[in-house]
Amino acid sequence: MNQHSTMVRTVQWLDRDFYIYPLTGTNWSNIGGIYIFAAQNYDGAWYPIYIGQTDSFRNRMPGHGRGDEAVLKGATAIHAHAVTSSTERTDLERRLIEHYQPVLNLQYR
Repeated sequence: MNQHSTMVRTVQWLDRDFYIYPLTGTNWSNIGGIYIFAAQNYDGAWYPIYIGQTDSFRNRMPGHGRGDEAVLKGATAIHAHAVTSSTERTDLERRLIEHYQPVLNLQYR
């Protein structure tokens, strides 16, 4: 999503690789996908605070309505995975929320 990144890091959620981005300063692309506001525990393992989907990272991520709340809950990064199909995005979002039960997601519980 960030075409100017010099160091690319990824993490796997379910069976998908997600790129790890800082909470601010990312040059988001105009593509759709799944995003996760995530935090790390004391062992360095990631856990989700909020999982969502968008048809445009560029339009959705700046000023995201749940971003401040996610930070207050411990989020330190945004994980993003491009998915162009809206049907596939909805399915993946549901599966991720059902599996990980993020604290800020109320749907799919």
